Amino acid sequence: MLLDFNWLLLPSLIGSSNLPVSSAELKKYWVEMQYCIDFALCNRSLMMQRIQEMLTDALPGIAF
Repeated sequence: MLLDFNWLLLPSLIGSSNLPVSSAELKKYWVEMQYCIDFALCNRSLMMQRIQEMLTDALPGIAF
Protein backbone atom coordinates (compact mmCIF):
# COMPACT_ATOMS: atom_id res chain seq x y z
CA MET A 1 0.00 0.00 0.00
CA LEU A 2 1.41 3.38 -0.99
CA LEU A 3 0.91 6.28 1.38
CA ASP A 4 -0.70 9.39 -0.01
CA PHE A 5 0.89 12.31 1.82
CA ASN A 6 -1.74 14.69 0.48
CA TRP A 7 -4.13 13.28 3.08
CA LEU A 8 -3.69 12.94 6.81
CA LEU A 9 -5.47 10.03 8.45
CA LEU A 10 -7.13 10.98 11.71
CA PRO A 11 -8.81 8.84 14.35
CA SER A 12 -12.48 8.19 13.74
CA LEU A 13 -13.19 9.85 17.09
CA ILE A 14 -13.25 13.28 15.44
CA GLY A 15 -15.91 12.17 12.98
CA SER A 16 -13.73 12.02 9.90
CA SER A 17 -11.28 9.36 8.89
CA ASN A 18 -9.08 11.72 6.88
CA LEU A 19 -8.62 15.34 5.83
CA PRO A 20 -6.63 16.88 3.00
CA VAL A 21 -3.31 18.21 4.33
CA SER A 22 -3.91 21.65 2.87
CA SER A 23 -7.50 21.96 4.15
CA ALA A 24 -8.67 24.63 6.54
CA GLU A 25 -10.25 21.91 8.67
CA LEU A 26 -6.92 20.18 9.20
CA LYS A 27 -5.21 23.45 10.06
CA LYS A 28 -7.93 24.20 12.63
CA TYR A 29 -7.65 20.66 14.02
CA TRP A 30 -3.85 21.00 14.24
CA VAL A 31 -4.10 24.32 16.12
CA GLU A 32 -6.64 22.83 18.54
CA MET A 33 -4.46 19.78 19.19
CA GLN A 34 -1.42 22.01 19.80
CA TYR A 35 -3.49 24.00 22.30
CA CYS A 36 -4.40 20.76 24.09
CA ILE A 37 -0.75 19.68 24.22
CA ASP A 38 0.35 23.08 25.53
CA PHE A 39 -2.40 23.06 28.16
CA ALA A 40 -1.49 19.55 29.28
CA LEU A 41 2.17 20.51 29.63
CA CYS A 42 1.33 23.61 31.70
CA ASN A 43 -1.06 21.57 33.83
CA ARG A 44 1.56 18.88 34.43
CA SER A 45 4.19 21.48 35.32
CA LEU A 46 1.86 23.15 37.81
CA MET A 47 0.93 19.82 39.40
CA MET A 48 4.60 18.85 39.73
CA GLN A 49 5.41 22.21 41.31
CA ARG A 50 2.58 21.84 43.84
CA ILE A 51 3.57 18.26 44.67
CA GLN A 52 7.19 19.31 45.19
CA GLU A 53 6.06 22.11 47.49
CA MET A 54 3.93 19.71 49.54
CA LEU A 55 6.72 17.13 49.76
CA THR A 56 9.25 19.81 50.72
CA ASP A 57 6.96 20.90 53.57
CA ALA A 58 6.36 17.30 54.69
CA LEU A 59 9.93 16.04 54.24
CA PRO A 60 12.49 18.75 55.00
CA GLY A 61 15.75 18.19 53.17
CA ILE A 62 14.19 16.28 50.26
CA ALA A 63 15.94 16.90 46.95
CA PHE A 64 14.47 16.83 43.45
